[in-house]
Amino acid sequence: MLNQTLLGECLAVLKTLPDESASSCVTDPPQALAPSEPTAEEIVSYVLRDDSWQVPSIAVWRECFRVLKPGAHLLSFGGPSTFDLFALGLRIAGFECRDSIASHHIGPSWEPVWVFRKPLAESTVTKQVLATGTGALNIDACRVSLRGIEDHTTAGVRASRIYASNVPATPHFPNPLQAERAERGLNPRYSPSGRWPSNLVLSHSEHCRIAGAEPELYICATGCPAAALDEQSGVSVSKAAHRGRALSSPGSITGFGRSRDYESTVRGHDDAGGASRFFSCFETEGAGRSLNLMRYLVKLVTPQGGTVLDPYCSGAIRGAALQEGFDFIGVEYFGVAGRGDSKPDPAWRLLRDAQDAPG
Repeated sequence: MLNQTLLGECLAVLKTLPDESASSCVTDPPQALAPSEPTAEEIVSYVLRDDSWQVPSIAVWRECFRVLKPGAHLLSFGGPSTFDLFALGLRIAGFECRDSIASHHIGPSWEPVWVFRKPLAESTVTKQVLATGTGALNIDACRVSLRGIEDHTTAGVRASRIYASNVPATPHFPNPLQAERAERGLNPRYSPSGRWPSNLVLSHSEHCRIAGAEPELYICATGCPAAALDEQSGVSVSKAAHRGRALSSPGSITGFGRSRDYESTVRGHDDAGGASRFFSCFETEGAGRSLNLMRYLVKLVTPQGGTVLDPYCSGAIRGAALQEGFDFIGVEYFGVAGRGDSKPDPAWRLLRDAQDAPG
């Protein structure tokens, strides 16, 4: 069933999938964009009798729980007014809430992306990763890339002269990697891996355009969330700084009777710009989801060689999984939460045709 989109009612199709056969679940399900709020009776019915209120049923989440490997993560978009029901259903199904991601796009508007995880079967995350490949997030593949080659190549030495009068013009870098970069004329305090992934992701306006060779650099249109954030924040300067201190004598006491030998290290990044540089920014593709945003989410939670499950098949998620080299299992649903008569997603059909074309 790998790399297939299975047609049928969502819950019925999920029941045919083997136990613990998927490494992650990334999905963009129905979000109950109805004009009315659920009543208290409808919420109680959803919890006690699993009656769906235009959101995925608890039975669907339970099947996803069964199909996922221990420690596997589940990412689910949720409507701004109904994300609490998503979280409630996922908790009842057995998932643990680990975090959330706020996706901001033009409007201004936002959508939450829930980060849940199936409980570990092993005693630690490390043991679970070694056993099934699941349990951890792929941090390095999703870091926020730094911007501006000029800063990357010169800012380290320049910043040391500007911001610290007690630092010599030729600073000393005890970290061998930093020293090696300094000898090559590169910024010793710049880490090519970038910043830690953030809980906020931004989408440019569809009218923004890329400037130059680096896809992170945009000329933004009016109303772009990234530009609006930069206008509010103004330009700020980040400074790499030493953490810890170099110990002159081996075995020095560091506190509570413990001894440890270590060198000082430089952490952080020397760069400048608006606040949007601290967050991942993606292009907007018309009215649909950004394929690069979906690639980012898929990479964040799927181990190498893993299989992505999407119980409400999205063309962007399927395309993202295949482009990143993951296997994919999708269910093309008909109707709200797997019921009804609505038409299949046309965006998926276009991507499917492109993927299935010969050559």
